[in-house]
Amino acid sequence: MKSEVISTFKGKINNCEFYDENAFYITKAVLEFIIETHGEVFNNAFIHDLADYVDYLLNRHTVNSKNIQLPAEYEDVQLSVKYYDIQGTLEGIVDSYDTFQDLRFNLFGSENKYMNSKLKKGIYNKK
Repeated sequence: MKSEVISTFKGKINNCEFYDENAFYITKAVLEFIIETHGEVFNNAFIHDLADYVDYLLNRHTVNSKNIQLPAEYEDVQLSVKYYDIQGTLEGIVDSYDTFQDLRFNLFGSENKYMNSKLKKGIYNKK
C-alpha cells in the first residue's frame, strides 16, 4: 500500500483556525453574508462557534451533541447534509431576521440552543 498526503489545508478567519477546507469556505461565505445584510456586527467568539457548528454539520457528528437538540425519535440519527445545503440554509436563516441579535439557528429540524442563547444575550455582538 502506498499512502501520502499531497496537501493539507489550513485557513484562518481572524483568530479562528480551520483545518477543514469546506468548513472554512462555508463559514467565510456565511460571515460575508452577515456583513452584507447586517454589517460586521459579530465578534471572534461568534466566528469560533459558527465554525464549530459548520464543522459539526459537515462531519455528521451524532445528533446528541451539547449544541443540538432534536426530538427523541432522532437521537440515534446522524445528520447527512451536503455542502450547498448547509451554506444556503444558513444564509437563508440570516436573511430571515431583521437584526443580528434576533438571529436564531434552527437548522434541519434542530435548534442550536447554545448559539441561540448567546445571540439573545448579545454575547456575540461586536463591541
